[in-house]
Amino acid sequence: MIHREDKAIQDAINLGRFRESFAFADSIHAASIDDVIGCHRAKPAIMHFVGHGDDRELVLIKDRDLTTQRITLDQGQLVEMFRAYPERVRLVFLNTCHSAELAKVLAEAGAVDLAIGFPGQVADDTAVDVARTFYRQLSEGLTVQQAFAMARLQIRNDDGWANRHELFAAIGIDPGAVSFGW
Repeated sequence: MIHREDKAIQDAINLGRFRESFAFADSIHAASIDDVIGCHRAKPAIMHFVGHGDDRELVLIKDRDLTTQRITLDQGQLVEMFRAYPERVRLVFLNTCHSAELAKVLAEAGAVDLAIGFPGQVADDTAVDVARTFYRQLSEGLTVQQAFAMARLQIRNDDGWANRHELFAAIGIDPGAVSFGW
């Protein structure tokens, strides 16, 4: 679903009035640890992750023709990596299952300003809908808090609203004051 989510995000941003403020690296860049580390060259303000995860690590899947390779980055590695980036990453969106704890650690450690993660499992279609709505609202100039609130409306669970994405902020950062539209 990586390519589908990537296209949905780009299509949503292209509809926004501040679409020129957003530039995306090819989603294949997150296929290895070296690719994720090397993303700093693009000086991203936002990094969006698609794939698999759990509360302690991000799982990268690299397609190798008939087989796949699982590569993991644990909490400590992610914190260290984002702290070492020469330009601060303002927002990390972990659109993966069981990623809320990882997002919380990134924000609480001050490695990034804001981080979004999902506390439980998330269906692929729901993940795509949430991402599409979130980035469309950001590209319209809404704050991260506003865009996040709109995107959370895409979650429709039988058990109510308990399993929705969560937004975490570093100390001193107000998600209601951060926007990416210029």
